[in-house]
Parts: sequence; structure tokens; C-alpha cells
Amino acid sequence: MYLVKTFVADNSVMDIIRQVLTEGNEVAIGSFGKFTVITDLSGNKTVMLCPAKSFKQAINAGEGIV
Repeated sequence: MYLVKTFVADNSVMDIIRQVLTEGNEVAIGSFGKFTVITDLSGNKTVMLCPAKSFKQAINAGEGIV
């Protein structure tokens, strides 16, 4: 049951992020990074994550890896 509730919560967060990006806004998550939508010359859109400095440092140091 716990996994089902976690799954539902995760999907709800992803739905909100998807909606905000669809509206053309950025999504910033503290200590994680910022999601932005990039449009190329052909008009194709791509979501890009710009990781936060602290997130990059933690990954490079091998911290927080499960």
C-alpha cells in the first residue's frame, strides 16, 4: 500500500511539472536544478535540466548514490 501511495504522489508531482512546462514556464527545485523547455530551429521542443551547483558537487563526490 505504501508503494501505491508513493507512486500516486510521484505521478502527481510529475503532472504538475509537466503542466508548468507546457505553459512555457520554468520549474526550479531547490538543491536539484531547473527544468526549462528549449525550442530548436525546427520548432521541436526539448526539456532540459540545468542541475544546481550543490547537486553536481554531490554527484561528482559520489554522495547520495543508493
